[in-house]
Amino acid sequence: MSRPVIFRLYPEPEKGSLYIRVRVWASRAAMHRRVGHGRNWWAICLSNAPGTRRRPRMVAQIHVVRSQFCASVMAHELLHAALLWGERVGIRLPAARGGFLRGDRLNDEERLCGAVQEMMERARARAVEFGLGDEW
Repeated sequence: MSRPVIFRLYPEPEKGSLYIRVRVWASRAAMHRRVGHGRNWWAICLSNAPGTRRRPRMVAQIHVVRSQFCASVMAHELLHAALLWGERVGIRLPAARGGFLRGDRLNDEERLCGAVQEMMERARARAVEFGLGDEW
């Protein structure tokens, strides 16, 4: 079984040490042998509950098959991770009623969007660094 490429993404590198672990697997079969959670998916974001002794600063793990490792799949999984991160750091998400956000709620939404943007930029840089492709 080939080992996955593993790296960390930090939503707010300047503010803290919470991170998302990304594992890029060579094949779907190898990923499913390690991860489980059914067989009908190519990528998944799993929560790492706060207070977990083994890796308390890890917010989530993203597992993705190499053939599906692209900007759109990663953006999707990173948004799941960002929502978990946001919950962990106390960001209050806006109500789903539409309309304009004001004050602290607007700042929270911008912070969350900024975290997704930061992780996407870092994921692309890491993809190039590890030879996973630069066609994003």
